[in-house]
Amino acid sequence: MLAPLHAAGIQATPQQVRAAECSAKLAFDAEQRAHTGNHGFWDIFYSFLLQAVQLEDVALKVALIEQAAISAHWDQILPGTLGTLASLRQHARMAIISNADGRIESTMHRLGLMNSMDCCIDSGKVGFEKPHPKIFNAALLALKVQPQDAVYVGDVYSIDYLGATAVGMNAVIIDACGAYRESALPRVETLEELEPLLFGPGTRA
Repeated sequence: MLAPLHAAGIQATPQQVRAAECSAKLAFDAEQRAHTGNHGFWDIFYSFLLQAVQLEDVALKVALIEQAAISAHWDQILPGTLGTLASLRQHARMAIISNADGRIESTMHRLGLMNSMDCCIDSGKVGFEKPHPKIFNAALLALKVQPQDAVYVGDVYSIDYLGATAVGMNAVIIDACGAYRESALPRVETLEELEPLLFGPGTRA
């Protein structure tokens, strides 16, 4: 995803990327709350990241946003992810709900993530993006579960948490960068924390 940045001879540090993620989420949520959402999330994210590396380049930002929209680039997973998902799968049916380009399921298959999933709901296929209720309802229908019996896990409050709870689902924020650390939202910072949160401290994480 950062290939255009690297091609320009710039290497953002992990700390800069994480800080840009935190700032972007809070700024994006604020825009959504004020109904002034004139910028997409990735526009805001790369504005913060380019500011961090002291570069102002509109064409480069456009190229970075285009890279982020390609689902095949979302192909890096942390060690232990597959095992944690397999353990979660012992307790519940699971699905992916993604704002993507209609091809995210093939990437998920390539990574082995679909081995723990019942289905993948891609906005590029269903025609509605989170937080629209229809994309969440499509997942509920596919899983044959009622909203109150489902938990949605996502990382952006205004898109994931509000979208899921608006249709009656429970929701948890996965907050790796700590953007919502000061909030009272139900949240975890790692995938491994999710299993004991949902199913009790005695379950294997």
